[in-house]
Amino acid sequence: AKHARTGAAAALRHIRAFKFLCSNKNDRDIHLKVDFNQPYGCNEIEALRNALSAIYKALPKGSLRETYKESNTLGEMLGIWTPEMKECWVEQVICATSIDLLVEATLILEACIDPKWLKSWFRQALTGLPHSYRLLCLSTPGALAHRLFLLDRAILYDRVEIT
Repeated sequence: AKHARTGAAAALRHIRAFKFLCSNKNDRDIHLKVDFNQPYGCNEIEALRNALSAIYKALPKGSLRETYKESNTLGEMLGIWTPEMKECWVEQVICATSIDLLVEATLILEACIDPKWLKSWFRQALTGLPHSYRLLCLSTPGALAHRLFLLDRAILYDRVEIT
């Protein structure tokens, strides 16, 4: 695997999620590790996994849709963060050996974040990116890093839980 010394994977060391990891008190999975001092020599998959893990662990409490609502569309109902979904997702991220598996995990996480916890420009920005099925077919470290950057910038990490 290529090493992340330069380029998008190396730049992921600077995502906003790292700043909020300690401030957002949540019960995120303890098995999912985040390396604050990830070496520049790590491979791209490690860098991408670290960034995705940081984003997930920094999510504010209440930002993941955990229950169905009457108004949910079919697409929204597929994006419900159940305990089973969490368990499978964490396992997939931990065990991922390819970019494809991390892309899939990123898309699942995106679908499960309540839109109220994302800046308004995010959904519009996604229309300029490859559709999920295309991203899954043609996944590259750069494409995933770009997607993670957008997601990281869109999350309202400092927002107080919505009741």
